[in-house]
Amino acid sequence: MLSNSMQFNAFYGCSYCLNQGVSVEKGSGWVRVFRFSYPLPELRTQESTFRCAVTSTRLGKPVQGIKGALILFLIPFLNVITGLIPDIMHFVFLGVVSQFINLWLGSPGQPYYIPKSSLIDDELVNLKVPNEILRDFRNMSSHLRDWKASEYRNFLFFYSPVALKKLFPPVYYKHWMLLVSAMRILLQKTVTVSQVENAQLMIYKFIALIPDLYGLEHVSYNVHILLHVVEGTKNWGAPWAYSAFLYEDADGLIKRLFHGTNSIAKQIFRNFLCGSKLRE
Repeated sequence: MLSNSMQFNAFYGCSYCLNQGVSVEKGSGWVRVFRFSYPLPELRTQESTFRCAVTSTRLGKPVQGIKGALILFLIPFLNVITGLIPDIMHFVFLGVVSQFINLWLGSPGQPYYIPKSSLIDDELVNLKVPNEILRDFRNMSSHLRDWKASEYRNFLFFYSPVALKKLFPPVYYKHWMLLVSAMRILLQKTVTVSQVENAQLMIYKFIALIPDLYGLEHVSYNVHILLHVVEGTKNWGAPWAYSAFLYEDADGLIKRLFHGTNSIAKQIFRNFLCGSKLRE
């Protein structure tokens, strides 16, 4: 809504590039997918988006996915494309990781099918995790629907390399490890340009192999956006520095600053100031 553009499931639905997307059948319906091709589609820019906004306003219809003027144009020095950064919490952990887990558990007859989530639980029953992981592993068979983003993140980095090795054919395991390795690189405390380029190549290969291994219908917008997560890293640094996890943590802190429903803003303000004085 802020970028006044078409949704991800529409023609020119990507907010970062001019990949038009194509509609393909999936089950009893249709989905929009984003084929991987190289060279990559042209990236959107501030200038081209402004031209599209002017033209769409004059014509009264979307132009390359832009429906009209963006209110964000009023913010000085903001680039309305690179300034709206893909968020790994939603696109990667709650997006791609969740998508593939449900695909593995819900595709009978496929070579990557895992008939029971308890098979993954069994592989992880004796797994010892680092003490940096504050949320204990909740078994998939009982709690998958309630998993938080941090649990999908832990599954990607710590659990899946162990659990899937025995359950998957090697080609599918190696394919999944491309994503694991790429995201591990991007989420280091410090990351070099050459490391980002290596992660980019892994992401390219991960996306390019999905049609052959899983089917074109699974190259969703969440999968496509991985390309732009890498672009965001090039522009802004490691994704952990600006992910929604930071704001989720801040929400948790704010919720502890008030009790009851009266004068909530006043309670938050007073308790925040009291906390600041205590620290001094």
